[in-house]
Amino acid sequence: MGFNLLKDKIFNKIRSASSTVQGAARTPDFSSPIYGIDKSDDLGVSFAEKFTQTGGTFIYCESIVHFQNAFVKFVKQKKNCTSYSAETLISEMAGDFGIKCQSQIDKLSDNNLFISSCESLLADSGSIIVSSNQQQIQSPLYFHANIHIIIAFVDQILLSRNAGIRHLEEKYQKNSPSLVSILTGSKSSSNAEQRPKEVVLFLIDETDN
Repeated sequence: MGFNLLKDKIFNKIRSASSTVQGAARTPDFSSPIYGIDKSDDLGVSFAEKFTQTGGTFIYCESIVHFQNAFVKFVKQKKNCTSYSAETLISEMAGDFGIKCQSQIDKLSDNNLFISSCESLLADSGSIIVSSNQQQIQSPLYFHANIHIIIAFVDQILLSRNAGIRHLEEKYQKNSPSLVSILTGSKSSSNAEQRPKEVVLFLIDETDN
């Protein structure tokens, strides 16, 4: 359940980096809908373009330290927001960065910020798969957030929904998730009462770290 061993190790790198942030790390340009993705990565480019077309904000992070700087800067820009996460690793990571996360969202609010991981990213539609097997996610808490931040990794990009479902089947086998949701940017939801006004994806490229 939750991240696999590789992702756990990467999160440990993120958490240990919190005390040694490099001042020279690049600061993201949040005015740009697609930040810094390598154009040679066809699946990544396809996902980013389609995700931003549906109203999502895409931020590519070329290193662990770059992610930390970008993540902290983004959250701090959202003044007066209360941060939530249902995942232990996410909450611990945010805490190490000086960001306190609560685990329960009581009601809709213009100041709710929900942080989660995901199962996979779908290049052909710009969609994101999340499931109840991600630590403590047992209900779609992201429906009750004004801002939903999703943290993902380059190797989670798959071609299509079918590939995403196959990935879940292979990953969990007999322990299938009780809930699987496919998320998109804020513009494409048909139910205005059940969508964040802002969906932000941080994509971490750990290949050279």
